[in-house]
Amino acid sequence: MADPDIVYVSTPHPLHADNAILAPEAGKHALVEKPFALNAAEAARVHDAAAERGLLTMEAVRRRIGLRYPSEGL
Repeated sequence: MADPDIVYVSTPHPLHADNAILAPEAGKHALVEKPFALNAAEAARVHDAAAERGLLTMEAVRRRIGLRYPSEGL
């Protein structure tokens, strides 16, 4: 199996921030299930861990409402 470029964090909510920080420490981008973190301080820690390594972390949010016009794209 190839070494992935990104990891998906879907652990229990209280563990999201700590687990998301493990990704950039391993040189990986992270997609974190919502909630991204439990508070602003945790979110800042996750962001800083990725930013200082030039990596991306983001919250996995899915649109529940469709687009009004198909021409708007996905």
